Amino acid sequence: MAEMLKINPNLHFEGIGGIQMQSLGCDSLYEMEKLSVMGLVEVLQHLPELFRIRSHLIEHWIQNPPDVFIGIDAPDFNLPLETKLKQAGIKTVHYVSPTLWAWREGRHKKLKAATTLVLAIFPFEQQYLQQFKINARYIGHPLADQIAFQKETTESRLTLKIDPHKMTLAILAGSRMGELKRHAALFIQSAALLQKQYPDLQCISNFATDKTKAYFMQQWALVAPDLKIHCYQHQTETVLGACDIAIVASGTVTLEGLLVGRLMVVGYRLSPLTYWIIRGFKLFKLPYFSMVNILAERKIVPELLQADCQAQKISQAAQTLLKAESQTLLERYQDIRQQLKCNASQQGAKAVFDLLDDKSLPDL
Repeated sequence: MAEMLKINPNLHFEGIGGIQMQSLGCDSLYEMEKLSVMGLVEVLQHLPELFRIRSHLIEHWIQNPPDVFIGIDAPDFNLPLETKLKQAGIKTVHYVSPTLWAWREGRHKKLKAATTLVLAIFPFEQQYLQQFKINARYIGHPLADQIAFQKETTESRLTLKIDPHKMTLAILAGSRMGELKRHAALFIQSAALLQKQYPDLQCISNFATDKTKAYFMQQWALVAPDLKIHCYQHQTETVLGACDIAIVASGTVTLEGLLVGRLMVVGYRLSPLTYWIIRGFKLFKLPYFSMVNILAERKIVPELLQADCQAQKISQAAQTLLKAESQTLLERYQDIRQQLKCNASQQGAKAVFDLLDDKSLPDL
């Protein structure tokens, strides 16, 4: 949005956005939290409201057509919305390609029907999507432009007002409440086990909302009240920059850890039914689930899924990482960073304006 406004300061935005989007002038028609739901089973209880919101948005924008609609991620919500708008003659952009390359590849038909243009954030996605005759442009990953590699930890530790000399563990159990409920107690237990091996260990954590922070602190009091944890909000990059190693829930934070340059153990638990559906119907195709390993095309950081995601295994994996030579890992991190760093926001803004000028529709 900021880069588009540089090109045309008179743009008007409306949709569903959080505080940062609203600060740039977005008229948010619903609260962002309404869409912040993950998992197959977890979504079910919210379906009626999600359907109602989507129906209203379709009606609103068909009656008041924008020059272009940009759906940001959330494919199960956005693609049906984009399809209806595209059928009504509205140009549609989908920013962040659905992970067809990981699971549910058959969605390529829906993606093609829904979009005029897909903005891809990973290097392999443009060629992958074009095989399905989907107009895609690789723009790089915005986080690679925003997050600096941090060789030293001192500055971040001073910012957080923690001891700059102690070994530091970051505990990042997820940004959504559902993730906190599955990971908070587990990750705290892992940290407590790690502290037995490193008695001077200090722990830090970061949260997206007051609600998730309160839940984490409740679990901390129940699981390991003697463990010292410094808690922060909206400081993920600083928390990662301050740590020697992180225990993280799989998600964007793994990429942030790579970009900052930190050792990490990745864990994730889904609801049992969601996991059973994914495994039983073989919906996931890749050998790895963390984005770091997917981009590296091999396991360069430990990842523990579902039953393997246990406190003892997480703690042991962290100890192994701390004792290992990390130079090769950090060099691989830097290689991936260079592939992702492309001035993504500028490239994305240019791609949208090219679309409006009918310049980004190659003959597929």
